[in-house]
Amino acid sequence: MAVYQLEDLQVDSNTMELRRGREVVDMEPKSFRLLVHLIENRARVVPKEELMERIWNGAAVTDNSLTRSVAQIRKALGDDARQSRFVETVPTVGYRFIGAVEELVNPAPIGEPLNPNPKINWWVPLAAITAIAASFLMPYIRLWTSSTKPPPRAVQFTTSSGLDMNPSFSPDGSSVTYTSDRTGSFEIYVKQVQNGGAEVAITADGKNNLEPSWSPDGASIAYYCAAERSIYVVSSLGGQPRKLTDFGSQPVWSLDSKRVYFRSESMTTPAFTGLIIGTPSTIWSVPIHGGRPEAITQPGKPTGRHSDPHSSPKSDHVAFLSMESNQQSSLWEMDAKQREPMEIQKGPPHAYDFTYAADGLNLFLLASDGKSLGIYFLKRDPATRKAVGKPELLTPVEYVHLRNLAASPKGNRLAYSATTMTSNLWQTTTDGHTQAVTQESTYRMSQPVFSPDGTRIAYFLRTHGQYGDIHVIGADGKNPKQITSNPGGDYLASWSADGTAIYYASVRGEQTGLYRYSLADGLETMVTRLDNWKSLARISPDGQKMVFHRLESGQLGTILRDVSSGKETLISPPGKAVGFPSWSPDGKSIGAEMFVGDSSHTIVIPLSGGEPVQVTNRSGHAWIFSFSPDSSQVAYAALWGEPWNIFTQPIAGNGPPRKLTDNKLFRIFLRYPAWSPDGKSLVYERNETKGNLFLAELEQ
Repeated sequence: MAVYQLEDLQVDSNTMELRRGREVVDMEPKSFRLLVHLIENRARVVPKEELMERIWNGAAVTDNSLTRSVAQIRKALGDDARQSRFVETVPTVGYRFIGAVEELVNPAPIGEPLNPNPKINWWVPLAAITAIAASFLMPYIRLWTSSTKPPPRAVQFTTSSGLDMNPSFSPDGSSVTYTSDRTGSFEIYVKQVQNGGAEVAITADGKNNLEPSWSPDGASIAYYCAAERSIYVVSSLGGQPRKLTDFGSQPVWSLDSKRVYFRSESMTTPAFTGLIIGTPSTIWSVPIHGGRPEAITQPGKPTGRHSDPHSSPKSDHVAFLSMESNQQSSLWEMDAKQREPMEIQKGPPHAYDFTYAADGLNLFLLASDGKSLGIYFLKRDPATRKAVGKPELLTPVEYVHLRNLAASPKGNRLAYSATTMTSNLWQTTTDGHTQAVTQESTYRMSQPVFSPDGTRIAYFLRTHGQYGDIHVIGADGKNPKQITSNPGGDYLASWSADGTAIYYASVRGEQTGLYRYSLADGLETMVTRLDNWKSLARISPDGQKMVFHRLESGQLGTILRDVSSGKETLISPPGKAVGFPSWSPDGKSIGAEMFVGDSSHTIVIPLSGGEPVQVTNRSGHAWIFSFSPDSSQVAYAALWGEPWNIFTQPIAGNGPPRKLTDNKLFRIFLRYPAWSPDGKSLVYERNETKGNLFLAELEQ
């Protein structure tokens, strides 16, 4: 039996008591057992049926009994159903426990102070910030450069049930500006660092404002507006925002507060997957008081997609990441006036986020060694500004994604967001009914594809620390089954025409190929080799051809390959960046994404010849994944001024799009819509990110 710590409360399953200090909080036995069951199963959503069976032992009870017990739990914990800190309602499904939990090995005797420091509760576990945390991290992160120093403690700074991220310190370090979608859309806030400090909303326009950056002179905050895909600046006291650019994201300030540096590509999602840049990007600069934006890095110099600019708090240097197509990165820095980038560090580990230390020279990195994530410290030579040795791993990070590192001006604190992703398959019918197909709590459940008879769905499932495998589930959401278990990862399933086999890309050591798995006997065979799994190869309905994309000389092109002969043909328009292909059911057309500047459009390429048809043309993104059964329409996920939603649209005549979902939260993205063979529904990935901000005290 266990004792759990919930903030200033203890849940003692030995004595069946909920205690606050010496006081025992009154709670009915069934409600207490319900609370313990939710805590013990906090890594998942617990269905109503399971709770009724487990707590009421199968007795005939209504939902009202369960609702009443949950209400009693919330009252005892001081929780609010509208802004849940502990128990979250998952409509029509059940409940999940989302509060921070520490399982006590040697609990303090009743009456002994639970927190020796009344100002800060140091024992907030990072991994318990959302419901899908599968385990716990230590309640602190070790951020020091010598093992002889004691570790600082990390304290949770925000408590929203949604997503808080992008912290940036004020010049004096007394406050933090950040973004939160607690109201339904992301807005910019300023909150004092001191315990119980005041908080002020800086924006309230409903346009999903993210990535705030506080100017060194303290007067202004620059931020990214997702609704307009633009960069704005506003007074740090609030007021009327002013647009600086009509493109770009990730704004940061120059040392003199006269310029803003930014990335040319807009944001597609605040989720961890959004760190992978989809289109070519460079670093730009814009004067704060008028003037045209100008590029300060050039495509190919260095190679890769330039992202995540940071300016030194002590000099005119700007550092940034260059992301390669294989998702590996290198870290660069340049003098903002001379503009000659110098490579600082190239992985492994590969950095996906970083920040300058307070000295303006050394760096904190969030990076991956290919298997796990970690926080690193990179020491640099003051004279040459080059790295001194390899980055030092300070602590591994599991089950949560740390993001948005920010160091305080005095160097005594580090802020970051700790986030998690929950992915499931959802279904929407053409007449507007939407429901969940799966009820998991996993990192990615995506790329669904219906079997030819429509009774089964093959999909890609990836858990934390794994590369992912192919699974199959009934179209009704029942009887899930794992098909592959390759350590290297299997991706993007396609069904054979008779439904007896599944094709997918598979990584086997240094070799990637398109494989076929027989559902009858489990026999797995390689059909043909691939450049890499990121080719996103898909087999034709008759199994004779394969379509995929390839990056050559910096240009993304879509290739058709005859499986038996190996003959390849470029089918995308010359000079156009086209990729992520999909087959029409009749095998006569290929749907793909065409990239134009910072937008992507759905196009359809007839294999019989003729010009491709551009189906969408709005600014933003339209990512195709499937066709209607009669091959006359396409289904795609689109980001057009509002959060991601699923659309269908006729190909001929470029008819208007039809919106099938009503997602209003930017922290949720919808992807990979797969049309059912009967044409009545589409299944897609629904992925939600949640998280809060943490502050870590650093040793001086």
